[in-house]
Parts: sequence; structure tokens; C-alpha cells
Amino acid sequence: MAYSFYHGYLQIVLPHKGTEQKGIKELIGDFEAREGVTFGYKKLLVLIPLSLHCPATVEGKSDIVESSKSLGEVILSRAGVNRRVYKNTAYKIKVNSREKMYVCVEYATPLQTLHDIVSHRHEHTNDYALQRKELVLQFYLTCQALLNNDPDCKDCCDLIFFDDKTENGDDVDVGKVVLDHINKGKAKCKKNE
Repeated sequence: MAYSFYHGYLQIVLPHKGTEQKGIKELIGDFEAREGVTFGYKKLLVLIPLSLHCPATVEGKSDIVESSKSLGEVILSRAGVNRRVYKNTAYKIKVNSREKMYVCVEYATPLQTLHDIVSHRHEHTNDYALQRKELVLQFYLTCQALLNNDPDCKDCCDLIFFDDKTENGDDVDVGKVVLDHINKGKAKCKKNE
């Protein structure tokens, strides 16, 4: 699952290939210039929720996140599909009552597929349900290792592995999870300077 996500998606949308096909950082830069805004974090943030639940939009799990527009498109003919379109969404996150931060964030789509497997009655549903936490953890660790070992991708994407439920079983505000991750990332960068 992780290898498929990495080779079939992340390696397509993240790096600049030295061709007309733009990478995620170039798409973010183009969006900033076109819309007159600034991104608070110039990487693709991929959410990896422990529950596997990946709503259709990130704003569906947060009161402080608002969808903006598509960054742009990467168009590539692949596996018999001519001009397949890959795109990412920009979101605005309320940092405080006056400030909003633009970010590019999305859920790891293979987890939604795994969620569907666990949610429906199939021959192996119980096996997947029992191994859900281990499967999600291994997905995260494998994707992280693949990114860390790819000089063209490692500085273009952060994976955010998190428990999306509180101790009471309520949903965690994913916008706050993203802001916390960004703040930790910025603090780490300052520490390394």
C-alpha cells in the first residue's frame, strides 16, 4: 500500500522533474503569485489518521479550515489513461481571529480504501479490522522511509501520523493537528539554523 502510494502518487506530484511538469513547490509558488497570498508551509502535508477515516475534504473535520482552490494540475499519461490529472488543494487555516495561513494538505487516499475494506462485510474484513493500527503504522513508517531516502521528494512533503479521536471518542480538530505540526516544523528549522 505504501509503495503504491509513493510510486503511484507522491513521486508524480512532489518533485520537479526538470521538464515542463512542475513539482509541488513550483505549484505552490505559482498559486502564491496568481492569488497574491503566501503559504505558511511550502510542502504537501499528508494526513495519516489512525482511524483510517478520510473525509472528502479536510474542512470536514475542522472548524478552522476552509477550502480555497486547486493549486494547479500535473497531467501525465500513465497506465493506459491518457492525460491523467493529478491535483492538490490549497486550504486556509485560521491561526487566530485575524490571521489565516495557506497550506496544501490532504489525506493519504489509500487509507480511505482500507477504511472501506474494514467498514464493509467481506471475507477478510475482520482480519483487516484487527490489524488496522499495525497496518496504518507500517504504512506511515514505510512512506516516511521512502521519502527520507529520496533526495527529490524528502523536502517536499511531511507525513502527519495522528490519532484522530480523543480519549472520549470525539473527533480531533484536524486543523489544530496541522497547525501544531507546522509550528513544530518551524521550531525545528530555527533550532537547526
